[in-house]
Amino acid sequence: MPSPGEPSSAIDPTAQTSRGVLPRLAGMLLRVSIALLVFLVTIELTARAARYFVPAGQSNDNPFPFIVPDPVLGWTNAPTPLLPQLAFDPRGYRLVPHASDQKAINVLCLGDSGTFGIYRDEHGQVRFNNDWPRLLSDRLTELGTPNRIFNAGCLGYDTSHGILQLKAHTGPLDFVIIRYGWNDHASPSMADSRARDSFLRQLLKRSAAAHWMVLLLKLDVIPSSDGPRVPLETFRKNLHELLELAAARGATPVLVDYPIGTFNEESAKVSLIVHRGFCEGAACIVDLHEKYRSILKETASERGIVWIDGSEEDASHFSAQDPVHLNEKGAQSLADELARTLHEHL
Repeated sequence: MPSPGEPSSAIDPTAQTSRGVLPRLAGMLLRVSIALLVFLVTIELTARAARYFVPAGQSNDNPFPFIVPDPVLGWTNAPTPLLPQLAFDPRGYRLVPHASDQKAINVLCLGDSGTFGIYRDEHGQVRFNNDWPRLLSDRLTELGTPNRIFNAGCLGYDTSHGILQLKAHTGPLDFVIIRYGWNDHASPSMADSRARDSFLRQLLKRSAAAHWMVLLLKLDVIPSSDGPRVPLETFRKNLHELLELAAARGATPVLVDYPIGTFNEESAKVSLIVHRGFCEGAACIVDLHEKYRSILKETASERGIVWIDGSEEDASHFSAQDPVHLNEKGAQSLADELARTLHEHL
C-alpha cells in the first residue's frame, strides 16, 4: 500500500473502460462499413448481370441499352451485346458502309432519334430499320455517287448537341444535313441535369440497382419543366450557328423539315411525358411543334439554304403507334428526296 504523498499505481477503471470501448466501436464500424459496401457492390453487379438474361425489347429496365453517359454531350451511342445489330464508331455515330473511292462525297447527318433510326411499328415493337442516312447512302450509290455518310443522330439530341458534334467532327465535309425540332421543345431530360447533380446523384443515375428499384416501386422520376428545353428564339439562334459552322467547313448545309403524324390516345400519353409541366394535351404538342417547324422553314428562306419540305408527308409514312418517327417507308421517301437534292447540288 503506497504511503501518503506517494503516487498511486492503481489503474482507474473508468479510463480503462473508455480506452477499450473506442477501439471496439471503431472496429465494429469498420466491419459494418465493409459488409455494407460488399452488399451494395453485390446488389449492383447482380442488377447489371440481370440485364443480360432479359431478351432485348422485352424489358423496360433499360429500353435503350446503347445509350451511355458522355462527359461532353451528356450521353451518346455505344455498342451493346443486347442489340448486336446496332454498330457504332468511336464517336458514337451509327455505322453506314463507306465507299473507298477518293471522289466520294462526305455527308454529316445531324439529328435526334429521327436521324438515328428507331420507331415503334403497328404492333408496338421497336424497330431500327428506318435509319434514313443508310438509305440515303444506298440511293446515292444507285445514282452513281460514291459517298461516305456519317449518321450522328442520337436519341434525345437537340440543336445544342448538334453544335457540339459539328465543332468536334474532323475530316472533309461536302454536305451537312440538319434535322431537329422535337427534342428542342421537349422537357429537359434526366441526362440534361447531370452536370448540375451532386456526385451521389450522378452515381445513382448510373446505378442498375437504382433502375430496378424505380421499376419495382413505380417511382416517378420523369422531370417536369415550365417550358421547352430550347426556347424558340434559342432554337433559331442555334440553327443559324449550325449553318455558319457548316459554311466555315466549306460544306453545303441542308435543312430538313420535321413533320409528325396523327396522335392516338396511347401515343399522346408517351409524348406528354416528355412535355410534362407545360403541355396538357396532344393539341398543345402539335401547336408547339408547328412553331418550331416554322422556324426551320423561315431560317432556310432567310439564309437561302437548301430546304427539304416534309409538309406533304403521307400518313402511311408513320406508324399508328408512333407519330413522331418516320417508319421504313417514310424514311425511304426522305432518303430518295435527299439523294436527288444532293445529286443536283454536286
